[in-house]
Amino acid sequence: LVLKLIKGRLNYYGKSALKERKRMIQGVTEAIGGYKDVTVMNRQKRFLERFRGYVANMTRAEIFKSVSIYASRPVIELIAVAGMVFIAGFMLFQGREMGAIIPMLALFGAAVVRLIPSVSHIITKISNLRFYVHSLDSVHRDLYSMKEHSDSVRTENRKRDKLPFEQEITLRSVSYRYPGTTDEALKDISLSIPKGSAVGFVGESGAGKSTIVDIILGLLDPHKGEVLADGTDIHRHKRAWQNNVGYIPQFIYLADDTIRNNIAFGLSDEEIEDEKVEAAVEAAQLDALIADLTAGLDTIIGENGVRLSGGQRQRIGIARALYNDPAVLIMDEATSSLDNATEKQVMQAIEALKGERTVIMIAHRLTTVENCDMLYLMKDGKIIDRGVYSDLQNRNREFNVVSLEN
Repeated sequence: LVLKLIKGRLNYYGKSALKERKRMIQGVTEAIGGYKDVTVMNRQKRFLERFRGYVANMTRAEIFKSVSIYASRPVIELIAVAGMVFIAGFMLFQGREMGAIIPMLALFGAAVVRLIPSVSHIITKISNLRFYVHSLDSVHRDLYSMKEHSDSVRTENRKRDKLPFEQEITLRSVSYRYPGTTDEALKDISLSIPKGSAVGFVGESGAGKSTIVDIILGLLDPHKGEVLADGTDIHRHKRAWQNNVGYIPQFIYLADDTIRNNIAFGLSDEEIEDEKVEAAVEAAQLDALIADLTAGLDTIIGENGVRLSGGQRQRIGIARALYNDPAVLIMDEATSSLDNATEKQVMQAIEALKGERTVIMIAHRLTTVENCDMLYLMKDGKIIDRGVYSDLQNRNREFNVVSLEN
């Protein structure tokens, strides 16, 4: 009876709690991520008001759950006592002697005393299950949908080998569509990237540049076509392929830790190989910075590298990408947040890697990709032209439009 009475409200408040938890996390993430904007525009009050609203809704749901759980025992005791009084009255109404009624009541009383803790415990657990079942469903769906991928990752994680790459990366008729959309972000892309070459993808925002890089990285699986390294499908050997790829994003995340630990990001002190760190520092042209620091590689750089310049942070990102000595280096607008002078210094470090490694880049400024061996101009998920910088500049109007915009 108790469970039936509270079932509907527990389901309602369980859904509400799930929704408010999501909103709370989203609100905190937005406020912290946009801290400078929030402060400068004086929007702290608005964020706090929204967060208080989420907490108030969450509190109501938690209060109902707690009250329904902790009130179950007194309610059961009340029902039990009322039931015993009813039985006693009924037996008296039948004309039974008190001497016969008392042993019967004692039996019922003993049974109630023994049963109430178990019944109360059962109601508590069932109530908790009903309250949290919506969260459980959400987690279960995610885990179930990722099962095959997780099994594959666990198998691949046991392998530390790199997928061999001696000739070229080939994309054959690659198409991709993001989940929940009908339009293809990439449409029948075919190209080859020889080992040791430097190629760049250029085009307007939304042209598909980042998507094609994510597919080459193995982060996205194409809906059609395949990506091959020396004829081997990289998506069948993701971990081995990614062991041979270095990635430099637009925004480098730096921990409040030493330069050494940021270069060998995610590894414990026992796992870090100093030879690899030194080789990465040299390749990223960080030698001068390290030499000027009293603590050298053990210098603490502050949260997000606050004690370093933009160029120095980016070079640490390059060194991190080079730690495992990858054959392929991918840059996703890695210099777009830098000024021209700093970008030039960073690009000098990248230029020195050409020939040794295959460099694939997306650039905000076209001058960044001026020295690439091949440029691919993209629009609406297609490659509409290809060639060296000077050829595209001379013959393609859209390339010049992109150049002017950037």
